[in-house]
Amino acid sequence: NGNGRQASAAWKHMSSSRGGKQLTVRADEFVAPIIFPERRASTLDAKEGQEESQTDAQTRMSFSKVCTYSCLSGVVKHLWRIWEAMLLAEPFVIFGSNPEIVSSSVSACMDLIFPLPYSADYRPYFTIHDSEFNEIQNPENCGAEGNPTLIGVTNTYFLKAYSSWPNILSVGGGDAAGGLAY
Repeated sequence: NGNGRQASAAWKHMSSSRGGKQLTVRADEFVAPIIFPERRASTLDAKEGQEESQTDAQTRMSFSKVCTYSCLSGVVKHLWRIWEAMLLAEPFVIFGSNPEIVSSSVSACMDLIFPLPYSADYRPYFTIHDSEFNEIQNPENCGAEGNPTLIGVTNTYFLKAYSSWPNILSVGGGDAAGGLAY
């Protein structure tokens, strides 16, 4: 059908877009102009001069092997807020008990906005030994020239050091965890 092909073409255009462009999203009679933010360069991106053989969406899906819903099952009541924070690339800390849980949760949060690319830098597992540790304690420094805005951590020290971050999510701790702090 014609509408299906148009929608497919629109999604392909959005997933290959680098942002900063206005797109029109249609749903029945409703039309909404949307401007997606420019995607900031990440330290995980290909270095300048190297050819990129895949689109952002292909690269993202090639290493995304987590089940979004099982990773975030303890925070279902917060999914809308998490989706919003991912779409806007707000500073976001994901705290959990081990690196596997937090890195899977970082990936799952980014998957919430797929096929749109996450427009900021991220670290699936961040430690106090990372070079950006001191720079990003103030959430206003996130996203500045390679600083991550989405990090996964296991050290409880981050909860104190990064307490000024607007979004802190606790995952993987049973019924007691799974909360979102504003």
